[in-house]
This record gives sequence, structure tokens and C-alpha cells, in this order.
Amino acid sequence: MSNDQKQQALDRLHELRVRFREGLPGRIAALETDIRMLVEAENPDARAAAVETVRFHAHGLAGSGGTFGMPEISAIARRLENSFLSVDPNTALAEEWVATVKSLIVELRVAEDAPSDTVATEATEAIVWDTQMPGAVPAEPHKPVAILVEDDEAFAGLATEHLRYLGYRLHWLRRPDGLEDAVRELTPSVLIMDIVFANDADAGFRSVQRLKDDGHLGCPVIFVSNRDDFEARLGAARAGADRYLVKPVDVLELTETVRGLSSWPDLRPIRVAIVDDDRESLEYCKSLLSLAGMDTLIVDDPNLATTAIRDFDPDVLLLDVVMPGCTGFELARVIRQEDAYVHVPIIFLTGHQSEEAWLNSQASGGDEFLLKGLDDDRLISTVVARARRSRDIKALHRRLYMSENRFRAISENASDAIVTRDSDDRIVFWNAAAEALFGYSSSEIVGTKGLRLTNQDAAHQHKSGYNIAVDVSTAHWKQGGENYVTEIIRDVSEQRAAAEKIRQAKEEAERANLAKSDFLSAMSHELRTPLNAILGFTQLLASDSVNPLADDQKDAIRHVMSAGHHLLKLINEVLDLARIESDGLSVEIEDVDLNELIGACLTLTDSIAREHEVELKFDEKRSSRILVRADPTRLRQVLLNLMSNGVKYNRPGGWVRINSSDSGNGRIRIEVVDSGIGIPPDRQDELFKPFSRIGREDSGIEGTGLGLAVTQQLIDLMGGSIGFSSDAKHGTIFWFELPHGAGSQPPESVTVQRSSSNSAKTPAPDGRLRTILYIEDHPANQILMRRLTRRIPNCELTIASTAEKGLVLARGMVPDLILMDINLPGMNGFEALNALRAEPSTRSIPVIAISAAATSRDIECGKNANFEAYLTKPLQIEVTIAEVEKALAR
Repeated sequence: MSNDQKQQALDRLHELRVRFREGLPGRIAALETDIRMLVEAENPDARAAAVETVRFHAHGLAGSGGTFGMPEISAIARRLENSFLSVDPNTALAEEWVATVKSLIVELRVAEDAPSDTVATEATEAIVWDTQMPGAVPAEPHKPVAILVEDDEAFAGLATEHLRYLGYRLHWLRRPDGLEDAVRELTPSVLIMDIVFANDADAGFRSVQRLKDDGHLGCPVIFVSNRDDFEARLGAARAGADRYLVKPVDVLELTETVRGLSSWPDLRPIRVAIVDDDRESLEYCKSLLSLAGMDTLIVDDPNLATTAIRDFDPDVLLLDVVMPGCTGFELARVIRQEDAYVHVPIIFLTGHQSEEAWLNSQASGGDEFLLKGLDDDRLISTVVARARRSRDIKALHRRLYMSENRFRAISENASDAIVTRDSDDRIVFWNAAAEALFGYSSSEIVGTKGLRLTNQDAAHQHKSGYNIAVDVSTAHWKQGGENYVTEIIRDVSEQRAAAEKIRQAKEEAERANLAKSDFLSAMSHELRTPLNAILGFTQLLASDSVNPLADDQKDAIRHVMSAGHHLLKLINEVLDLARIESDGLSVEIEDVDLNELIGACLTLTDSIAREHEVELKFDEKRSSRILVRADPTRLRQVLLNLMSNGVKYNRPGGWVRINSSDSGNGRIRIEVVDSGIGIPPDRQDELFKPFSRIGREDSGIEGTGLGLAVTQQLIDLMGGSIGFSSDAKHGTIFWFELPHGAGSQPPESVTVQRSSSNSAKTPAPDGRLRTILYIEDHPANQILMRRLTRRIPNCELTIASTAEKGLVLARGMVPDLILMDINLPGMNGFEALNALRAEPSTRSIPVIAISAAATSRDIECGKNANFEAYLTKPLQIEVTIAEVEKALAR
């Protein structure tokens, strides 16, 4: 084979391996589909067919996985195939069995990404082929034919390339159906046969047996199968197998097995060298063996025999016993001195037979001791039998040589250090990678005893003394009664250093995230605290029926309220976006009644819609009883943002319509459609970007440009998707989809009735005075709460500026209700609550948290602390009064 031919072969093999790996996800997906069809099968016939299909695909993957350097894939696929042996199509599949099979599919997907042995295999092939390839390859029409019957296309392609470029012409059949015609037409030198085919676990056995029984098949047969049980091997033997190989098959080993069994490269006749001083006997033997189709070499002088034999390379030696100058026994001893002839059969021919002569023949290394003049057929059959055995032994030696070459090639070319020690702790193998890793040459190390490469810290040391971080795999093995230990040592210094950098970076990021979360919580508190006073006093002024405001004052208060709520919205959006970007915002997914939630959002948006003269439309019947999986608070935030945008970017007399429908893929689609100004096509790419204020530049519409960015992030967090379509000047459709809820009935809803300034108050049941203790350090908030509680009849408010003072007052007065700020100087609100719960006298007092800490994390902490309620600043006066009255009515 020329270098170009060899390179073409190697390139083709590489292409086949790449193709196998690229097709692996599809094969695993096909297995997954087969298993799903099996699970869904409704009757025994469908289950039986599905079982055969899965076993067939798993069988193919188990074989080709190992062949292409992915033994883990092969092992998992074989486990999958074997798991179906216990399946009875007439009974329902056990849940535990189904779970096991599905877990094997998961294992296959994990193993799919694992590195293969492809690199080592391809590095070895180039070395091995040079020694494996014969000097001259027959022309294509004269090449021996190997028939391969195998349904695994990937394995067939690999085998084809190996056998073709090593001198064989391979004929591939996917199924045994056309085997008889192929055997008749091609007269193969060898047949390579799988056993299991689709819906037939023994098709290979029967096909071969039938051909042999009919007398059509005379070549050697190699069975190749995933099965390694005795029953399968016995079936192969009964069918007339010469070899049985278990997948995954090393294709190089298969090639050598084929060469050893087929009639090529030993197409030449059997070669027999005859040494006898009797010329007549020489001529007779030569003629007899030549008629039997053998090549012969005759030598009448034993002194010239060794030179003549060396040039002839015989398969068998026929030696006379009595010859002048050198007996046949002595000549045999001389011949056996050379390694090349240690296993060449020697047949002694003698005119007389004695026990002593027979013993001498055995002692000198002879294999047969025959009398001259014996039956010609017996001589020929003896020579043929010995010649075949000789060629088998040569093939085994060649395979051993190839195996050693392959191991040495892999070891010497491996990137990992490989070190082998014998039972005396003497180093017997030290590859080039070990030299590079440790700095010792092979000549310095091989043969030394007791060299320790590991220090007390389990690090390996270089010759220069510095430590090397390594991973070590150890294998114990035995050969010829001698115990050996092989270490495969990989330098992981760079990986360890990289891992350490990643660990440090992760810790730094976690510290930064924690600091950012603390900062956001603090910012939320500091911004909301003054807003609480601003909006709280404003609400009190606006709802004061005792001292009503003048019209111009009401107008001023309305502007203050609007600006304050707008500022609160901006604060919430900025903090939400910051929390999302720092992964600090979490959602709680549950079934949400979409109809109820949309109705609540319509109520909240109604005032701004009337202000902009925009009509809100929603067909409540269409969306009744529809549940979605979402965080109700965040879903309300999304809807309010989209609906308020639809109103603000609309025109007087316009409308905003909310639609909901089943999208058909297990999701509910919600649309917010408006008749507004639309979004210019050249600006639509900016829509979900933070701080993008499309259309607001010249319109005077307030906002930060964060609402849609936050909306998109919230939908993503809830496992949904969002998009839009817009026609400039004709309006916009915003849509988002969320998973359908699991229940068929909407969950029970709790509606909080808002109280107005003149709403009915809840008197104490016995008309007594109710006491409220308010623990708050901010003076403005103290005044606000004092004025707020004046609207609750029969109650008296006591204020403490620290938790410590509040605890003293609580023990003394035992109030009916405690209102607790969280961020207090010294002891915080959570610690104060624990102190109250620890004392019998204060344990049952209801405590409402009132805090400017309003992140989802803060609110969750409040719920877990078991406050009666957790109200966030700035307070809504009506809600606060309702919660206080509810607690006092306990």
C-alpha cells in the first residue's frame, strides 16, 4: 500500500468515526421514541413488536459504540438490551422497570458527551498498518472476498475500510436474506456474521447452518455478536463457527482474525522442505506432495539444509533420520535454535521404528515420527494437518505481535505518563510522557527499585524537586505468574490552578452578590421610609372628612399623590431589574385564576384609563375557569405594566383589549391589544432593552424605560415567553404565554375589601378601650401612625422608639396589638418578635410587621417569622386600617 493509499484509508476511517458521533444523538432519540411507544402500547401484540424494535436498536448501538471508541455507550446499551429479556408482552410494564429503562436513556445522553478512545485508536492505526500490511496486494479481481452480514452501518463501514486497504474485497449485506446468492456468486474466503437481526434473535445461526447443510458454504465463519452467554456460543459451534467475537469488536483484531482464517494471504500452496540423502526417496516425496498441490524443496545434504530452509520459509519440514555427517535428530536441534523455526512442524521419516528412535524424535523437537513406505494418503493428510496448525500458530503469533505493537504504540505515544512495576517494586516500563513529566530518562529509571514519586502531601515530585499535581489510575495485573502494577499518571496542574481560580472567582462573585443584595435591601428601606410619610400624610389629608380640603388643595394633594406613586413605581422597577440581574429575585409558582387576576388589574387600571379617555375591554366569560402556572404577584405586575402602557400610548377615544386563549401546546396565551400609536419598525429591536424610552422623547410620557425589560425578565423567570407585533399608527399587540395550570377548577380566591374614610368601624365586642403598641424609630412615621389610628374607634396608641423599650412596655401593658418596624436600631423586628414569643405574658399578642424592607426575600422572611401580617411602606391607609381592625377583632 502506498503512503497516499494509506492516508486515504486513515482519512476515510476518521470520517466514519466522526459520522458515528454526529449520528449518536439521533440514535439515542430513536431509542427514547421506541421506549415511549412501548410504554404507550395498549395490547400484547403492540408491546411485543415494540420490545423487538427497542432490543434491535439497543443491540446495534451496543456493538458500534465500542467499535468506535465509546465503551461506556456500548456497556449502557447492552444493559438496556438485556433489560428487555424479562419483559412479558402479555403483562403491563412495572413502573420500577420503566423508571430503570428511562434512567438508562439518561445515562446514554450523559455518556454521549464523554471523550472517546478515537485519538488513541487513530494514532495507533498508522503504526500498526505498516506492520500488518503484506508486501504485495492482489489486484481487485483477484482479491479474496469477505462477506459481512451486519445491520449496523457504522460498524460495516469501519470494517470495510480496514479489510479493503489490507487487501480484501468486502461484500456487505444488511440482512441474511441475500446471503445464499452472494455465497454462490462470490465464493468468499471468509464469512463474518452477526447473530441478532430485527425481530429474530437467532437468524445468523440458522442462515449459516442452512448453507452448510446444503453444501454451499465451505469457508471459515466468524460470528460477531453482543451476546456472550454459553447458549449463544454453543449455537455458534453447532452452526459451524470457526471464531466467535463479542462486541464491541476491535476492528484491527477482526482483520487479523480474518487473515488467519481465510485463504489469503496464504493463497500460496503449502510449502514443504524435504531433507534426505536418498535421492529416490526425495523425488518420490516431491512428486507425491506436488500432486497434492504443495510446493516442495528437496535437500540431499543436511549441511546445506539451514541455508536452503531460510530462503524457502516452509510450513512443514520432512527429515530423514539416518543421514551421513548429521542425523535428522541433530539437524532438528540445529533448526530449533532459530526463533523463526521454533514452531515449524518437523516430521521424521525413517526406515525402521524403535522406541529409542521415537524418544529421540521427541527430545529433538519433532512433531511426528513416520515410517517410510506408509500409505500415501496418510502422509499427505499428516502434512496438511501439521501445515494448517503451523499457519494457525503463525497467525496467533502475528496477532500477539500486533497486540504488543499496538500497546507499545499507544503507551509510547500516550500523553499520560505510564509506569509499570513488578512484584519486587522494580520499574519495568517508563514511557516518554513519564520522562517529560518527571524529568527522569528511561535509562535512569527502568530497573531501579523503591523509587517513590509521591511525597507526604500525595503530590508527585519532579527530578528537580518541585511538586506536580496529578491524577493517578492504578491497575494490578498478572502475567506468567508474576504480579505487576501499572500507574497511569496525568498532570492536572493547570486544571487544579484553573479550578482554584474559578473557586476564588465564585466566592468573590457570591460576596459581591451578597453585598449587592444587602445594598438593594438597604436602598429599598431608605427610599421607602420617606415615601411612607409623604404618601401616608397625603392619604390622610385627602380622606379627612372632619377638616375637608378646599378644591385647590385637593388638586394639589392629587398631584402629590400621583407624583409619589410614580416615584414608588420607578423605585420598584429599578430595584426589580437590579435584583433580576444579580439573580436575587425569586418567584413562587402556583396555580393562578387568570380571570380573577385580570379583573383585579382592570380595577387598578380603571382610573388611569378614564383619565386618558381609553376604554378597557375584557370578555370575562371567555377566560373563566382558566388557570395558569405563575407567581400571582409578578403576573399582576406584568399585566399592570402592559395594560398601563396600552393606555398611556393610546389616543383619546381609543381602547385596550385583553384576550386569553389556549395556545395548543400546554400553554395559555394572554394578549394585551391597544389601538394606540404603534411602534416604529426601526425602533422595535430596542423594545425590551433597559432604559429604552421609545416614543417618550417627544410625548412627555413619564417613565424610566425599565418596565418592559423587567416584564420580559419576569416572564422568563416564570417559565414563559413574551413577544409583540405592531403596526405604526394602528396599535400594538403584546402577548405572553405561561404553562397551563394543573387543576380544572379555579382556586379559592380571597378578596380584600378596601375601606374608605367613612367605612364602618369594628368596635370592641365589650366596648372597652383597645391598646396598640407601635415600635418605630422614625418620627414622621410615628406621627403618621398616631393620626391613622385616630380613625379606629376605641383604641389608644403607645409608641416606643426601640425594640428594647417596646419589650418593656409590652410586658407591662400587654397591648391588644403590636405594630413592629423591622429595621430598628439595636435589636431588629425579627429579634423582638422572638423575644415576645418566648415570654408567656406576651406570647399570644398579635404582631403586624410594618417595614420599608419590601424585597421578595424580605417578605418571605416575614411570612416565615409568623407575623400576623407583613405590610410594606409606603403604607396604603385603607389596607392598613383593615389589617389593624382584623387583628383587633381576634
